[in-house]
Order: sequence, then structure tokens, then C-alpha cells
Amino acid sequence: MKTLIQNLSTFFLVLPVFSVAFSQDIEFDLTFTGDTVLYPFENIETISELTMDGDVELYSDTSLVRLILEDENGYQYMIFETYPLISSGSIVYADDYCDETCALNECNPYSLIVQVINAEFLLKDLYYEVEAKQNAEELRYEAKRAKDALKIEIMNEKVLYCGKDQVVIDMKDYPIGFYLISLNSRNQVIDSKKLSKGGN
Repeated sequence: MKTLIQNLSTFFLVLPVFSVAFSQDIEFDLTFTGDTVLYPFENIETISELTMDGDVELYSDTSLVRLILEDENGYQYMIFETYPLISSGSIVYADDYCDETCALNECNPYSLIVQVINAEFLLKDLYYEVEAKQNAEELRYEAKRAKDALKIEIMNEKVLYCGKDQVVIDMKDYPIGFYLISLNSRNQVIDSKKLSKGGN
């Protein structure tokens, strides 16, 4: 039994190496502090997966970084997104990361949209696959649900209090301290205030 477990462990450790071996790499090593659009797909007709490596530094509670794939039909797919409410800290490392691009149904890539607000984003590499994936829509849905569950878990860790019409969110990684958010009867935000760490 022990040998079987060791063999299975070895199989699963080696498995990601095989999937990476079929990936192709687009090297960037570019740092962004504002919005831009890139066109790195000139000689690539279709892709079935797109992942990225990169680092982010979020400077404030209003920081935002997004990397979006746009196809030739104008459809957009989130590759990566982070902001303070869904990040574990002000420094974020993304390795072989994909959000809505983990499985694509014969996507014809056109451009990369980079959105950066009050942050620094180092895009190291993109990895893509061209071999078609069976059940791509289902695979993408499952991957997206897993990513969303992780984001919700991080958000829930930051919620200190949730009452009938108010929510207090801890932003301890940033100087502001806390947010007090007021909601109406339909749970829509009607007011938000930054509270200092002293409570006023």
C-alpha cells in the first residue's frame, strides 16, 4: 500500500511538468504602473489555455490590477485580477495563474488589456496551449468557481462585522485601518467611510 501511495504521489508530482512541457512561452519582464494594451499574439491563431506569471504591489486600499485577454470577436476573459479586498496582503505573487482562461474553446487571441490603478504590476511570462480541450466550457466554469471561492474566503476573513445595515471591513495592510459600509434594505451600498485604526 505504501508503494502504491508513493507511486501515485510521484505521478501527480510529475503530471504538471507534462502539461507545462506542451505550453509555449511569451516572455515579457515588463513593469506597468498604468493602463495599456499589448498585442503579443501576432502569429498565434488559436489558444486553448492562457496562464501568467507576475508580481504585484498594491499601494493603497483603492489599488487594482487586472490582466484581460481580448479575442478577435471582442470577447474578454479575465486572466488575473487583484485588489486589497481579495488579496492576502499588499504583495501578490501569481505563478501559472489563470482566472477565466484556464480552458478556452478555440479562442482567437487579439490583445492583452492591462489595467493598473495605484499599483505596480510586473508581468513576467504568459504560457499558452494550442491543443483543443474537451469540455472547455465546463472546465473553465469549474476553474472560475474555484478561484471565486478563494476570493470569497479572503473577503470573509476581512469582514469584522456584518449587521442588518452595516459592514465593517478590516484593511490592516493599509494605513486607513477599516471601512464602515452602510447598506439599504436591498443590500446596496449607500455610504462608505474610512475609519482610522483608532476607530474615528
